Amino acid sequence: MEQQVVGQNTVEMVRRSLEDVRNENLDNANFSDKQELIAKLGIMVYPSEDHKIVRITSKLPVLGDSLSRYKISIASPKL
Repeated sequence: MEQQVVGQNTVEMVRRSLEDVRNENLDNANFSDKQELIAKLGIMVYPSEDHKIVRITSKLPVLGDSLSRYKISIASPKL
């Protein structure tokens, strides 16, 4: 029983460490690194010609009700 508790704590510590590394890498990534990551995830961004509307599509799987399979248009902020 005690080994299971130690194993659970070790798994949790490793998970937190990996999350910290991931967050640091994302914070320190340059534009091209972030662009490459977005491409690997299958996320496509289609701005309108007047740059007032941006259409975003993704190949991410639908997991229950947490993600919508419908395309959503989001008004882009004025730059």
